[in-house]
Amino acid sequence: MSQSSIPVASQRSGGSGNVEEGRVFINGRVAIGSTDDDFVCATLDWWPPDKCDYGTCSWGRASLLNLDLTNKILFNAIKAFSSLKIRMGGTLQDKVIYQRTGDQQPCAQFVKNSSEMFGFSEGCLPMSRWDELNQFFRDAGAVVIFGLNALSGRSIGMDGLATGAWNGSDAESLIQYTVNKGYTIHGWELGNELTGNGVGAGVPADQYASDINTLQSMVQKIYASYEAKPLVIGPGGFFDASWYTEFIDKTLKSLQVVTHHIYNLGPGVDDHLIDKILDPSYLDGGSKPFQDLQSILQNSATSATAWVGEAGGAYNSGHNLVTNAFAFSFWYLDQLGMASSYGNKTYCRQTLIGGNYGLLNTTTFVPNPDYYSALLWHRLMGRNVLSTSFNGTKKIRAYSHCSKQSPGITLLLINLDGNTTLRVQVSTENDGNNRTSTLQSKNQTQRSNFASTREEYHLTAKDGNLHSQTLLLNGKVLTVNSSGSIPPLEPISVSSLDPITVAPFSVVFARFPDSSIPVASQRSGGSGNVEEGSVFINGRVAIGSTDDDFICATLDWWPPDKCDYGTCSWGRASLLNLDLSNKILLNAIKAFSPLKVRMAEPFNNYWAVVIFGLNALSGRTIGLDGLAAGAWNSSDAESLIRYSANKGYTIHGWELGNELTGNGVGAGVPADQYASDINTLQSMVQKIYAGFEVKPLVLGPGGFFDASWYTEFIDKTLKSLQVVTHHIYNLGPGVDDHLIDKILDPSYLDGGSKPFQDLQSILQTSATSATAWVGEAGGAYNSGHNLVTNAFAFSFWYLDQLGMASSYDTKTYCRQTLIGGNYGLLNTTTFVPNPDYYSALLWHRLMGRNVLSTSFYGTRKIRAYAHCSKQSPGITLLLINLDGNTTVQVQVSTENAGNRTSTLQDTDKTQRSNFSRMRRVSKIDASVREEYHLTAKDGDLHSQTLLLNGKVLTINSSRIVPPLEPIRVSSMDPVIVAPFSIVFVRFPNINYPACKYK
Repeated sequence: MSQSSIPVASQRSGGSGNVEEGRVFINGRVAIGSTDDDFVCATLDWWPPDKCDYGTCSWGRASLLNLDLTNKILFNAIKAFSSLKIRMGGTLQDKVIYQRTGDQQPCAQFVKNSSEMFGFSEGCLPMSRWDELNQFFRDAGAVVIFGLNALSGRSIGMDGLATGAWNGSDAESLIQYTVNKGYTIHGWELGNELTGNGVGAGVPADQYASDINTLQSMVQKIYASYEAKPLVIGPGGFFDASWYTEFIDKTLKSLQVVTHHIYNLGPGVDDHLIDKILDPSYLDGGSKPFQDLQSILQNSATSATAWVGEAGGAYNSGHNLVTNAFAFSFWYLDQLGMASSYGNKTYCRQTLIGGNYGLLNTTTFVPNPDYYSALLWHRLMGRNVLSTSFNGTKKIRAYSHCSKQSPGITLLLINLDGNTTLRVQVSTENDGNNRTSTLQSKNQTQRSNFASTREEYHLTAKDGNLHSQTLLLNGKVLTVNSSGSIPPLEPISVSSLDPITVAPFSVVFARFPDSSIPVASQRSGGSGNVEEGSVFINGRVAIGSTDDDFICATLDWWPPDKCDYGTCSWGRASLLNLDLSNKILLNAIKAFSPLKVRMAEPFNNYWAVVIFGLNALSGRTIGLDGLAAGAWNSSDAESLIRYSANKGYTIHGWELGNELTGNGVGAGVPADQYASDINTLQSMVQKIYAGFEVKPLVLGPGGFFDASWYTEFIDKTLKSLQVVTHHIYNLGPGVDDHLIDKILDPSYLDGGSKPFQDLQSILQTSATSATAWVGEAGGAYNSGHNLVTNAFAFSFWYLDQLGMASSYDTKTYCRQTLIGGNYGLLNTTTFVPNPDYYSALLWHRLMGRNVLSTSFYGTRKIRAYAHCSKQSPGITLLLINLDGNTTVQVQVSTENAGNRTSTLQDTDKTQRSNFSRMRRVSKIDASVREEYHLTAKDGDLHSQTLLLNGKVLTINSSRIVPPLEPIRVSSMDPVIVAPFSIVFVRFPNINYPACKYK
């Protein structure tokens, strides 16, 4: 990043002309809308090379049927978005038939025929081409929407009205083939521009609604065994208020996305396109369909959201050197800003390639200016949309969003004036009594160079020519290199003391990374409410203690063809086939130093503490009632244990059996017999390890807690059992669609304390010296639930379980699984850490052995736990906010040995500290604490991407787990817990009797 604080140096375009002043006002108190994370979308069409408009044939080989999928620029252009939505569809989609397996007829291509609707015959999609397209999109990381032929089975009258119901058999065949091949389709859209009178043909709203209901039923049936099903999308037409109102009201339960098309500049042959683009009043007129559709959706009982399904601006393939040149970025970016302001979740540009409006050149594949405009929007403009107004010339268009995956806000400024430079001041309104502040003047008081700069991206045309297809970013030409790679889009760094200088005919993205407006600073949930609360920590005595390596994870035996509810989530994650050479796996375990791993003998060299579960059904007979009768045959286990000892393998513990307590899962063993078998195992361990000073633990029974069964079992193993293990799947089956509701319900979470409490009571009243472990906890049985138990949402349940278990003196907590199923700490396929991995690692590094009594006073949606800090002075507090709409400001109070109660914030008021909220400091002193804020990417509870203090956590190219760095915060301030967030807070200077540290 280059540095610049000289206004004229940041203009990069335009002549001298006039200079005017202006002011942007951004209201940061509440978002006015939100978009999908992959808001930017592009289309691919069906038009063959001989599609011509006004004597110009602009499509070349850009059709879905003939596009060169081996082109490196094309691949890199899509991949640069990570991910780009791609809609496959267009006018001819309603004339496409899909090849079926066993078809004897040749798969004919489109043939030009002026007597046919749209000027072409029907065309056929070969399944070989469908395979190629899906493979390409998967490799490029695209999110795919496919437009189905909605005219199949209908008759088109002389008046253009298409009568009769949709014949979905051809579509059903394609969808079934797609599922069988394992291709991922994000959404199936029915029809193209058949709304109202239609283009070529029209379908009445009530009939179209009936057809959408048919499509939804089809999708539900074909994807019945899939947890995540494709969206059903429609109608993909031009907005007609009465038609859309009827259509939406009759698809309340079947339609998930309402799509509409935009070509509001008129025909591509119009010589006045640039005049329209540069006319603010004309652009303002484009808001009406957005506004009207938003009103319909808000007044309807539907849950459907709005997308722009296709937008080329000028119909009939656009206009060369206008809709594929720099000038069109004014219209396109204005449309993106306007659409997002009215609640549109996705905006699909016509086209990615093809016609005269492609983001890529049809012949060379080289990006046109709008490609870079789209990519900058995608990388800079986050989901939350902010109310933005500009005071000054009407020729400035202004839009702002919370920044994408980073702190602060991003402002977009478009200057439609070719002779005037604008100097723009930026003001924001926060939630502090509606106070208005100017970002420039606000930063004058800050001492940090980081805090005194913003990032700017200035887009201008080569030589100031609006018809140019060459784009300059901060004065430098953007071009792909010889490898077809997209160039880096680097900002300039500008002093925040200066106004933003917007040159004539230019576009500026300005990112303010240090803006503290509420919507941008929360990172999760809406702006919502702000409440206060207090945490009370009793530091006089510990209420429990854990093992130093409290965190544990399991490895299982399930093979790849273990499936639940039609989903096979285990892959090669079994003890028998797991890739032990994977660097991420090695580094993920090593980061704990050590990590307890249950059932994982091969991990002695992985900085793991190993517990192995033995087969407890060996030698038994299982009756029709599921009762396993007879004594355990230990010979096979004895052979394995002796082999392990002879090889010098260090096993921390041998556990007997899995889920055989009570009635068991599959089979059950009576408590007295199980106790006898544990005694046998202990004798065996004592004999085999007779020459060892430290012997492995004997653990059991590894089942679901049953008070009477466990009481008998413990009483009969007083001298042989060292660890009592129990399993937790208290959320029910993984297929349950209400898992997140349970996770976010404090009463439901509270109910999870009973087995901990009851087992603790049994152990305390028994003569045993055994301690309690959670031997396996996946939360939701049958492999969990994809995008819930392996996503951010599950950290609420998991961390709450860790806090609760340790409060009841549980020494170790084993998460099901380290890898495998839909509840792994690591992704089953890529090994990349899921959010709970980092949650576990932070607990392991911050939360010490001694557990402190902790109470929260305020909303029930806050969960609070505290421990003495891990291998360092002080205490660490864990706060979990289950509320997606409330920020909680938490004061922390403690009680010390002298029964004196103090507020940590009040104590620090006497200290001379210059540190402000959320500002990094160079060293820890008595006036600061360390905070670790965990949030989901874009506030999405289903996200598998975790942010720590606003920054994405990801492994690097060397497969190393990233450092987990805190922010240092003034101890005079309350702890700010954003909606749907988790905060670890370490107070390094709090010393209490329960937390002796040497």
